[in-house]
Amino acid sequence: MSTNWSNQVILNRFHVDLRLPGVNEAYRAWDAHTNQAVALRLLPELPEDEISRQMENRGNELAHITHPGLSPCLGYFEFAAHAFWVEGYLDAPSLRDVLSSTPGQPLALTETLVYLKSLSAALAALHNAGWSHTDLRPEKIRVTRTGKIILGGLFAARRLGEIPPLTSRYTPPDKALSPAFDLYSLGLITYEMLAGSLPEPLPNLRQLNPNAPEFLARQLPRALDPYPSTRVGNATEFFLTACLACRVEAGNIPERIPLDSASASLLGIWDFLPPLEPPQTLELKGPLKEKRRLPAWGWVLIAAASLGVGISAWILSGKLNPPKVQEPLAATELPISAPVFNDLETASLPTATPVPTLEAPDGLGGKIVFTCTRDDLNQLCMVAPAGGEVVRVTSERAHNYYPAFSPAGNMLLYASNRDGNFELYLKLLGTDILARLTDNLGEVSSSAFSPDGSQVAFSNSVDGKPSGLWLVNKDGTNPQKIYESAGNIAGAVWSPNGKSLAFAMSSAEALQTYEVYIIDLETLTVGPVTKGHLPDAGGSVDWSPDGRSLLLFAGPPGDKNIFLFDIVSGHIRQLTNGGNNAAPVFSPDGRWIAFNSQRTGNADIFIMQPDGSDVRQLTDDPEPDWQPRWGR
Repeated sequence: MSTNWSNQVILNRFHVDLRLPGVNEAYRAWDAHTNQAVALRLLPELPEDEISRQMENRGNELAHITHPGLSPCLGYFEFAAHAFWVEGYLDAPSLRDVLSSTPGQPLALTETLVYLKSLSAALAALHNAGWSHTDLRPEKIRVTRTGKIILGGLFAARRLGEIPPLTSRYTPPDKALSPAFDLYSLGLITYEMLAGSLPEPLPNLRQLNPNAPEFLARQLPRALDPYPSTRVGNATEFFLTACLACRVEAGNIPERIPLDSASASLLGIWDFLPPLEPPQTLELKGPLKEKRRLPAWGWVLIAAASLGVGISAWILSGKLNPPKVQEPLAATELPISAPVFNDLETASLPTATPVPTLEAPDGLGGKIVFTCTRDDLNQLCMVAPAGGEVVRVTSERAHNYYPAFSPAGNMLLYASNRDGNFELYLKLLGTDILARLTDNLGEVSSSAFSPDGSQVAFSNSVDGKPSGLWLVNKDGTNPQKIYESAGNIAGAVWSPNGKSLAFAMSSAEALQTYEVYIIDLETLTVGPVTKGHLPDAGGSVDWSPDGRSLLLFAGPPGDKNIFLFDIVSGHIRQLTNGGNNAAPVFSPDGRWIAFNSQRTGNADIFIMQPDGSDVRQLTDDPEPDWQPRWGR
């Protein structure tokens, strides 16, 4: 059933660009819901209602599977008597293209092992989630322009234990799906890469490639055994066995294809399509009404976009009813823009949020402190941004939370109940010197030093009431409450010029769901920033060193993501996609972001670049690591 969806908007969500070349009808589009480039793959006909419901349910489940080696499946949809699957878009040659570029010639052993390393990791993640790919063949394997190996076609996946779909040359005649089903396919693909062809029946590998390791030639038939129970047990075992047979350490296999490989040669001549640009968003004009004139210096700061540019967020404010709160000029409602990607590879895997396998690079300055749960107590730990040993900073029999560095980076500020109530303490790093900053003010929590180190802002709950916003001098004198709300206040952070505080505040009805606000410390004027644009935001916020943006996290429970909010334009950029991420914070120079995530199954500390790329894992402990802060 042929159609033409080029240059159309489908389901008010998919902005179709062009029809993709190939046998099956498919289109490239921009997904306005997930802000990424996607491929729409049409089915030959609309299924019956029951089959349609099953496919929709399957698509919803598959959409939750994320892995750096898997092109995501985003679901099953129907439109105008057509049914289609949506997956991440990759403009990249397939392994079939690579093999066809040198017909009859085997791939180099190192190049083959790079493919196996990525494919086995992707399959292991899929199997661990309870799924079988079912359609693993060279056409579904892509090599990106940067040499990464990505497995597509996830929409064909089925639950382990189900009856297999129609088999192909690359699938066995098994009666039920198991990991061994995909490993048979992986074995055939490995044979074809090392032999340069796939004859039937298969001779011994060394007859076609005498240079193939003899031990590997003897191991491959095990993966191709007709009986699933006698095949290789899992994808990781398959890869490690291949490495052992080739006398190669698994850790020495590169993450990307070598520059002198057949795959790299094909990439050099591949005819890539022009990049897909996000659709333009329209500005929605709102009525102008002035309640009180914004101070002249505020307009200067806005125009200059300097370090105090956060004050411009007042222009976004609506009505509030706290003490001493004014409603400044209500300005234009600003659009939420789609992220701008540098290339199609980034767009196809939304903002590159993999389960990292690389150590953090050398040369990252400063240090990262975080809350680490150990032996049922919350302690403070520290790790270098370049990775390495995790060092315990506290060890007393008490709960210690919300660490923050002093501006010079030589002291830690944190909340602890070592003396009963939660109070603020200062610890001089490298010593046992500890000073108590607050004294029976209530139950204190998150805190932050002012840029000049003279004051500390913190959240404090008195007599069980929702926490308010407080200030105290660096020596513990003159504690004062500067703002109280019917909901909880958390995560206060100073603007780089020290004139404002951004903080997260919940409503009285939903104490765990926050919006972000900014308070001017001269006038105590409060204005909203997020205004419902990021539903289910969490109680954490950080200000970029240039004063222009705020880091936030938001999303439904168990599926939080990190966002960058430009407080001048109102534009929002999503930096992660999946993994349950929280508590983002900038490095002092603004070139990196630290955050905690559960993408590995545990809560660990990661870093990434401000565009969401280059994610690196710093901690790996079975107990939770969370609330990172980055100091000098």
